[in-house]
Order: sequence, then C-alpha cells, then structure tokens
Amino acid sequence: MSKPFLIAAQYMPKHDWPRWLLFSFWFWTYVGMIVLVVLLVRWVRYKWFVSVEYVTPARVLFHNEMAAAIQVLEQEESNSAEMDSTVKQLMERIVDRMREIFSLNSADFRAIAIRPDPEDEKDVIFTKMQFGKTDDLSEQQKGIDKDAAKFMLEEKLTTHTKWLRFKEHRPKGNAETVILIRNIGMLRLGLFIAITRADIKIEENWPEFEQSTYLATMLGHVDKLVEVVVNYE
Repeated sequence: MSKPFLIAAQYMPKHDWPRWLLFSFWFWTYVGMIVLVVLLVRWVRYKWFVSVEYVTPARVLFHNEMAAAIQVLEQEESNSAEMDSTVKQLMERIVDRMREIFSLNSADFRAIAIRPDPEDEKDVIFTKMQFGKTDDLSEQQKGIDKDAAKFMLEEKLTTHTKWLRFKEHRPKGNAETVILIRNIGMLRLGLFIAITRADIKIEENWPEFEQSTYLATMLGHVDKLVEVVVNYE
C-alpha cells in the first residue's frame, strides 16, 4: 500500500504538516477498512463455501469376533450349533459395549435382533436372538416394541435412531428409551433396544455409542450371518 500513498503524496503541499497529518490519518483509516472488509469476505467464503467439517471416522470394533464369525460361516464342516454360538458371541460383544457406555445392568434393558417380514414389507419379525431381560414380556409389551421398531424403520438413511422419553408416548409400556440400529436402506438385519431405566444419559453418550456399535449396521450385508439370526432357536 506504500505506492498509492507515495503517488497521492506528490499532490500534497510541501511543508504543510497539519494537512499531511490529516491526509495520512484518513488515508490509512480507509486502507484499514478496505483490508478488514476483504479479510471478512475471505473468512465468510472459507467458513461457508470452502471449509469442510471434519468428521471423525467410525471406529469399527470387534474385528476378532467378526473374523471368527465369518470363518465359521464359510467353513463347510461347521455345524449349525457352532455357527449359532459364534454369531451370538459377536452380537453379545456389541450389546456388552452398549452396556458399558450407558452403564446398564442386564435387568435394565432388552436387545432383540429383528428382520423384515418376508410376507409384509412394512412389518418386522423379532427373532429369538435376544439379550438382557426379555423373559415374561406380555403380548401388549411385544406389540408396543414392534410398533416402535416399525416407526423408527421409516428413517431408511439413518443407522442409529433413538426415541427419547418414549414412555411419555407409550405409558403402558416399560421402556423409557428405545433405540434401533440397522443397515441403511431396506431392512435386512437390525437390533432393537429398549432401556427401562429413566436416569440413563443417552444424549451425552450417543456419539460414543454410535461409533462403538457401528459394526452392527453392516451385519445385514452378510447373508449367511443373517440366515443364522433368522433361524436362531
């Protein structure tokens, strides 16, 4: 900016210090304003049009359990009992991680693998692969769980869906919060979770939960694994 200043200074009277000071003051004031405007425009452009928010990649845990399950499923000599056991161990590890994050006891929740109903694309079937407190559920409670799962399945582009304060909407049920983990798109395999304690900090721990259970969203793409869950007794 010194060159424009020197050019303008050639037209100023010699030895007129008051006018020189006034000229210098206003010249650099305008220059400063222009620079600030340019910097502001560049910042806004970067902030809204250029900058891309960094998203931490999901940590895919349970590599060993997943590898063991795939190996057993691919071996021709594996029997159904062995495949059932291996797949259930994998699912248990995912559920256990959920328990650790939310500090849950086995009596505080139920987690049930679900699959689509082949006879009704809008319906779901709760399989017998279940974890937590799943015994002695009334038919009414099972109906409430199924309705909640079907409602959350409408979010086809979401792998993790939560329904907080669920009991306010379904007071006849025993769940305070319901969660659904599933593959994106049409359902192939999902995990329905009902938490029956009201003091669980779901929102606070949700990001960690999403990352730690990310593997569950991919299980529906392993055909043999889905078959094991569907036929689990």
